[in-house]
Amino acid sequence: MSLEIRRVIADPLFYSNCFLVACSGSGEGIAIDPGSRNEAVIEAAKEDGTKIIAVLYTHGHIDHIGGGAEARRLFGVPLMLHEDESAVLSTLSSHAAAFGLPPVEDPVIDRWLRDGDGIEFGECSLKVIHTPGHSPGGICLLGYGHLFAGDTLFQGSIGRSDLKGGDHAMLIDSIKSKLLVLPPETIVHPGHGPDTTIGEEAKANPFLQ
Repeated sequence: MSLEIRRVIADPLFYSNCFLVACSGSGEGIAIDPGSRNEAVIEAAKEDGTKIIAVLYTHGHIDHIGGGAEARRLFGVPLMLHEDESAVLSTLSSHAAAFGLPPVEDPVIDRWLRDGDGIEFGECSLKVIHTPGHSPGGICLLGYGHLFAGDTLFQGSIGRSDLKGGDHAMLIDSIKSKLLVLPPETIVHPGHGPDTTIGEEAKANPFLQ
């Protein structure tokens, strides 16, 4: 099995990434971090012939989950988030106000995730890796040589840790103990910016030296 991956800009204000991930052959897939661009993600799925069966959020910040309540209505599928992000969700409206945005409706989470959980779609499965530090319940999703890293790891950078629930030392530990141990050729799809690899970040990321 292999993955078919399409990137959609999930929020034009924050330029965050959504990844539409389908299992080759079956047509079933998931949407990771659709942000506020739910309709754009639905349109991309129609173009690709992908049947979205779940929406996953790598963490609960507004640029990734701001359209979560609408997503549940439009997609008609379960929303999934790590169980340690419940407190972060309560700050969505205050986070929106800080950026001059209207209040955000709190999404209903259908499945609270834990480290090691498997997310199945078609004949494919992604593994949940809990990587706290950017936020308490931040996760990455791993499978078939791909890592969907949310705001844990970027090309040449790492997630910020100055927001509520952030912890810089914990973030560094999450990356070094759980991500840099992966094969160097693992392709990293971050929550913002371009793709990279584990090998490139282990060698050149200034925050990890």
